[in-house]
Amino acid sequence: MTTRNVGQAFTWGVMGGEAIQAIQDLRWMIAFCIVLIIADFRFGRAESKKRHKEALAANNATLAKLTEFHLSRAIRRTCNKFIDYMTLLLVFCILGYAVTEPYGWCDHIVTAGIAMLIAFICEVCSIAGHFLYLKDVHVSKPDVSWKSAFVFIGRFLAGFAKTKDEDLGNALEETITQTLNEEKHEDN
Repeated sequence: MTTRNVGQAFTWGVMGGEAIQAIQDLRWMIAFCIVLIIADFRFGRAESKKRHKEALAANNATLAKLTEFHLSRAIRRTCNKFIDYMTLLLVFCILGYAVTEPYGWCDHIVTAGIAMLIAFICEVCSIAGHFLYLKDVHVSKPDVSWKSAFVFIGRFLAGFAKTKDEDLGNALEETITQTLNEEKHEDN
C-alpha cells in the first residue's frame, strides 16, 4: 500500500462516517429537492414546446429555432441545477457543523434547511413561471432591487438575532434603518 493510499484511507476513516451521517440526516431534503427539480423540468419542457408552437404559428423561423426543445440541453441544465443545490445544501450543512452548532445557535440540519429554503424559493418561482405561461396568465415582474433584497435580509437577520440577543438585534435593525436613511439623503 502506498503512502497516498494510506492517507486516503485514514482520511476516509476519520471523516467518512461523519460525511455519511450528514447525508443521512439530509436525505429528506435531498429527496424534496429532486422532486422540485423534476417538476421544474416537466413544466419547463411543456413551456418550451408551447413557445415553439407559437413561433411556428407566427411563421417566425428565428424564434422557432431558439425555442426548439433540446433534450440534451435540458438534461444538462437539470443536472447542473441539482449539483448546484446539493453543493449549497452540503456547504450550509458544513457551516452548521463548523459554526452554528459550536456556538449553540442551531444544528446543522437547520442551517441546511436554510439552503433548502433558497432552493425551494428558486424552484417554486421557476415552476410558477412555467405554469402561469402554460395557462396564459401574464404577470408583470415585481420591482426587485439590491436595496430591497438588502432590507429583507437585514430585517430577517435582525429578527433572528433578537431571538438570541435583544441588543444585537436592535443594533442590526438600527444599522439598516440608518443606512437606508443615508441613501435617501444622498438621492435627494
